[in-house]
Amino acid sequence: MGFWDWSETSSENTSVDGVNINEGMPGRNVNNSIRGLMRVMRLFGMDISGAQAAKSTGTAAALTLTTKSGIALSDGIRLTFIPGVSANAGATLNVDTTLAKQIQTRNGTNIVLGEIIADKPADVI
Repeated sequence: MGFWDWSETSSENTSVDGVNINEGMPGRNVNNSIRGLMRVMRLFGMDISGAQAAKSTGTAAALTLTTKSGIALSDGIRLTFIPGVSANAGATLNVDTTLAKQIQTRNGTNIVLGEIIADKPADVI
């Protein structure tokens, strides 16, 4: 669970990712619910900003990444990470133990050697 699992319908977001914001909840629960919300948003920000991006592990052919917010990887999700190794041509990326996906350029071709360099921030969508 994570920020990515929240619904676009407000009323469906009453208890997600440890953030419990139920209609008519006792006032004494508001502080902890808001703090939980702040935590989830902070972790999300770390995953996408690059300011405190996670460092990948794995090999040059198969990079692995564990995010701060536990992302259920799907199309359109943007992440910034620090590669632990430079990626080979045709490398894959496995995020939070989901199915590894081919790393491609914006035009849909597999990356080539030198496009993802160790210790240099990399953005992927």
